Amino acid sequence: VKCKDKLFLDIMSNSCNEICPNDFYPLVDVCDKCEVKDCKLCESKLSCKDCKPGFYLDDDLKCTECKEENKIVIDNKFCKFCSPQCLKCQNNSTELCDKCPIGMKLLNGVCLNECPNGMYDLNGVCEKCIENCKSCSNSYSCNTCIDNFYILENKCYEKCPIGKFMNIELKKCMDCGANCK
Repeated sequence: VKCKDKLFLDIMSNSCNEICPNDFYPLVDVCDKCEVKDCKLCESKLSCKDCKPGFYLDDDLKCTECKEENKIVIDNKFCKFCSPQCLKCQNNSTELCDKCPIGMKLLNGVCLNECPNGMYDLNGVCEKCIENCKSCSNSYSCNTCIDNFYILENKCYEKCPIGKFMNIELKKCMDCGANCK
């Protein structure tokens, strides 16, 4: 059987059609069997254009369930690898992380070796220290203050309270003693 122009021979039904059935693709004037597993619409014998429900196109145009933690479904059609720095991506982004490899710290979707000044590590996520704090180990107490601030009882002060003086060398508010106020 030979088909007219713009028609394809469906070898299964031995009929001529404008489009090939599912699991087949047009090859010259014949519908050829697609060999891509879980493909709904083939582009060629070994590459898919659209996958069956629950499957997504990978970079090789094959269909996958995309269940690996370091992959993400984009536009409900494509399965893409996360950025190499990510253990898990944020929804709809291959570049922003939701989870970092062990030892790395997460800050605004980016994995870092250490949290920057003014932040501390809380279970692998960088969290903000209290105001004017340069380094801390939790959200309520400071270890060192930013420049021109002095530490007293784990908080930072621009000016020390009455009865204390600014020890510039130690960057601390310290007791005055009997001869100052």
